[in-house]
Amino acid sequence: MALCPKCKVVVSRNESSTQCSTCKNVLHIKCANMNSDSIDYMKSNGIAFDCEDCTKKLKQKRDDCTPVKPTPQTQGIHFNKITIDSDINIIVSKLDDVLKNQITTNNTLTTLSNKIRGLEKTLKEKEKRACFIEISGVKKDNNENVETLVNDIASKIDIDLNLFDIENAYRKPSRLNSEMPQIVVEFSSKRKRDEFLKKRGKI
Repeated sequence: MALCPKCKVVVSRNESSTQCSTCKNVLHIKCANMNSDSIDYMKSNGIAFDCEDCTKKLKQKRDDCTPVKPTPQTQGIHFNKITIDSDINIIVSKLDDVLKNQITTNNTLTTLSNKIRGLEKTLKEKEKRACFIEISGVKKDNNENVETLVNDIASKIDIDLNLFDIENAYRKPSRLNSEMPQIVVEFSSKRKRDEFLKKRGKI
């Protein structure tokens, strides 16, 4: 039998108790603020029990310990941290350069894209102009239909025009020649326009 240091009562053999691994005192489990399940768990898992007084003393010793001076190993760890920070800064700087290059590339692509669209527009305009002809010397009739007039001219030079061959036909306003202003014809294809020009000598 042993005397419980907490309640100062003898711990009998038939009472549940536990022993401090440091001071070796035996305590009632209630005085140790534990229960049977906790004691069984600690025993089965090899966990040592320290009483409240010993726990306080151990904590005090840890608090009173003088900090250990940095060893070469710990200095190396600190140095590695600095190196990592430096590497991160280098990576961030490189990423910034990549982003700047990407922005420059995007701007260049935008500029090239605009130029391509401009060239395409110019090409379409040239192709469109290539389908135009101007007919002069045809007297104007106030009630005329210009497309019908162009079809009549085409039939005289043996050119068969259908509804889809002419995109547009109109008189070009002119103050100098108000009686016979030029007729502008826009063909749907350059081939039909060239055919018209080839046979215009028959008019």
